Amino acid sequence: MRVLMSAAFFQNFDWAKLTIQTGNQYSLLEGESNLYFEDGFVGRSILNVAALQDTLQTSLGRDRSIVMNREKVDQFSKKRTIGSNITESRGYEITLKNNKSQAVTLVVKDQIPVSINSNIVVTPGELSRGNLDTQTGIVTLEITLAPGAQQKLVLQYEVKYPKSERLILD
Repeated sequence: MRVLMSAAFFQNFDWAKLTIQTGNQYSLLEGESNLYFEDGFVGRSILNVAALQDTLQTSLGRDRSIVMNREKVDQFSKKRTIGSNITESRGYEITLKNNKSQAVTLVVKDQIPVSINSNIVVTPGELSRGNLDTQTGIVTLEITLAPGAQQKLVLQYEVKYPKSERLILD
């Protein structure tokens, strides 16, 4: 039996990430740093100046003001047998809600299956205008949400494979 899985990169929450274009304009010192996010202490990190390039990125932890939910939509999930092949389709709805008092820009990443077997064909469907990396199956969307706004995204794909194969898509 072969296992072909689709996995979301988020777990119903958003991680805040700090990105600073450093260039040569800052004289940063190596060592421990304290991290603050929205007037609250979120933790400590080690600043490694030797590994620093022109951009500094670090995670600030979970942002509870952004709510994400990913649900399988039964209406888009079907299994059909056509000749000697089985075609299964899957659809997911991703709901994003901004509970902050200011607009936020989110980068949402999800994934559709990728086949390395020529007998198994994965066809992307609706990706809510996301960019698909065909090598990894990662779908990336950049969205700006107004304060209090909610937006729904759809992710659909179809997998066609021979009856002799057994796949687990969920």
